[in-house]
Amino acid sequence: MQKFGKGRAAGGGKTLVESAYGASQHLNYHAHRNTMKYYGIEVLGFYCPYPRYCYPLVSSGGEFQMFCRPISKNCGSSLACHMEDLIPLCDLLFLGDLCVRLDTEAWRFYHIYSEADMNESKVFFTDMRTRFDEGLLVKMERLIQKAGIDQIDFKQKYVAIKIHFGEPGNLAFLRPNFAKVVADKIKSLGGMPFLTDCNTLYVGRRNQGLNHLDAAAENGYTPLSTGCQNIIADGIRGADDIDVPVKGGKYCKVAHIGRAIMDADIVVSLNHFKGHEGSGFGGALKNIGMGSGSRAGKMAVHNDGKPNIDKNICIGCKICARFCAHGAIAFNGGKASIDESKCAGCGRCIGACSKNAIFTNWDSSNEALCCKIVEYTKAVLDGRPHFHINVVNQVSPYCDCHAESDAAVIPDIGIFAGFDPVALDKACIDAVNAAPAIQSSILSERDRSRRDASGNEDYFTNIHPTTDWRKQISYAEEIGLGSGKYELVTVK
Repeated sequence: MQKFGKGRAAGGGKTLVESAYGASQHLNYHAHRNTMKYYGIEVLGFYCPYPRYCYPLVSSGGEFQMFCRPISKNCGSSLACHMEDLIPLCDLLFLGDLCVRLDTEAWRFYHIYSEADMNESKVFFTDMRTRFDEGLLVKMERLIQKAGIDQIDFKQKYVAIKIHFGEPGNLAFLRPNFAKVVADKIKSLGGMPFLTDCNTLYVGRRNQGLNHLDAAAENGYTPLSTGCQNIIADGIRGADDIDVPVKGGKYCKVAHIGRAIMDADIVVSLNHFKGHEGSGFGGALKNIGMGSGSRAGKMAVHNDGKPNIDKNICIGCKICARFCAHGAIAFNGGKASIDESKCAGCGRCIGACSKNAIFTNWDSSNEALCCKIVEYTKAVLDGRPHFHINVVNQVSPYCDCHAESDAAVIPDIGIFAGFDPVALDKACIDAVNAAPAIQSSILSERDRSRRDASGNEDYFTNIHPTTDWRKQISYAEEIGLGSGKYELVTVK
């Protein structure tokens, strides 16, 4: 940790630090040259009093950026930081890497980080080792407490715990015991949690609401085992969604998100970290971005075109036409057909068809798929508090959407938690690649020559060589969702 020297306050104009949950807030402030020097950088003289962790980032040109970034990477409330709320640095006494405000009844401590530390997010980690007197679930509760989950105001708030219930037949999905720890913690903080996921696009046991609830119960997710209710966010047919604007989206201007997820005040993601055949890996970004999309949303993520109809399956019930707002569906000979010149590609008809006769072309490139997942994640998280947990165990090569689960490719590692989903996923990738391979896994059948930036074997790329997991991280950074740089904090 670098040290600041004592300095005087600078003067200047006035502006506002916009409050935006889940992302750093920026204040551009042109000040006079009355500043203190810190390793050749001019540090301007204001400090934000709201967050527990709030770091100034400065430049030698006199342009000031204030990042309001406590553990939760936001001010912890809907408050915005105005210039009159900022503390002059001349009122602060610097003690090593701490500074203390002198003019308050109770001294308040602030961590001061150097410019190099600004882009790092804290990721908290605990391993799978236990003692006779303390199990893994106790360690998990301590982990999320240390990671700062209590910095969020949960009181009387609806909390969507975004989870993957697992396709029946798959045995790698997260046990419901993990969900109970999270739900109980949220309830102890005054929140009202529910477990949620959206229906799938493919034919399976989770492609409509009733079957999805049955599948969740079959896999052990019940109110008795988790302490909260299961809600399928996009309803019985997978058509109950909300169009959410994607700020800065290049691939999607709006995201079709399950209504119950958007109705929540707070989002907590509980994710099984594993490989994925489309995006390279599945972690927080994939669970939120892909999983929160309604059936129409999943079509938009997977497909660059329009849906098709299998006339051998269509029974001519005409329910799909009732859901089409563009008059694109007609019936000839008792079978539906889609006029692509009228079709908007919204995918509502897919959710309406109970026979799965309407399907999408899986023609989105892997790069576009990763970028769309990230944009959907941003749509879900923008504007409200969020927290994320990755469990890195039974790291199977494929998604838990499969009705089977291949052998794990590495030994179990542990549990990671934090407020930045990008840093969280990157920390898990690095941990996986640093772990020894299980030689009897699918890796024994793959070309294992590819390496990551640290020189470790790049397991996910070796398993799925047509994918590039790095695109999830780099594009998430590009659109301001989080940072791939992190500081790993181990919790015993």
